[in-house]
Formats: sequence, structure tokens, C-alpha cells
Amino acid sequence: MIPIGSFLGGIIVQQFGSTVAILMQGLAELVTAALYLLVFNKEK
Repeated sequence: MIPIGSFLGGIIVQQFGSTVAILMQGLAELVTAALYLLVFNKEK
């Protein structure tokens, strides 16, 4: 997965600039955090 992510990240930065890549990473981290919260709250 890392080589695929690096390849796609390089294309995104080349086409759109680093700001879009940073925003996409932040959005992915927020979605991941929300999913983890849902999973851990269901276990209790």
C-alpha cells in the first residue's frame, strides 16, 4: 500500500499542489478518528 500511496501522492502534488494533499490527509485522519470512536464506543 505504501508504494501505491506514494505514487498517487506524487501525482496529486504534481497536479494540484501540496495544499490539496495536506487537506486530503487531514480529512482522511478525521474520518479514521471518527470510525475508531464508533468502533470503541460499540464495544462498551
